[in-house]
Amino acid sequence: MEDIQDRIVQQENVGNYFVSTVRLPYDMIEHLGYSYETMIKLDDEWTDYQVRCDTIEEANAQHNNAKQWVMTQFNSENHGVLHEM
Repeated sequence: MEDIQDRIVQQENVGNYFVSTVRLPYDMIEHLGYSYETMIKLDDEWTDYQVRCDTIEEANAQHNNAKQWVMTQFNSENHGVLHEM
């Protein structure tokens, strides 16, 4: 069985948010038709943010897009104050 650590592309905290991009397990790739997924947690709860793609290049780009989205959300919630962890 494949270890989740081997499938992590990028993971990082931005304030109370956690952005995670992983390569999906092979059985999910066959079922969904995508290889990578980016999701966001807020305070240990998964949000509705979920984006999938096919290539590692797209996965890195979608992770950066998700992080940018989080920074925008965080900045608007905290009046422009962002403290990355």
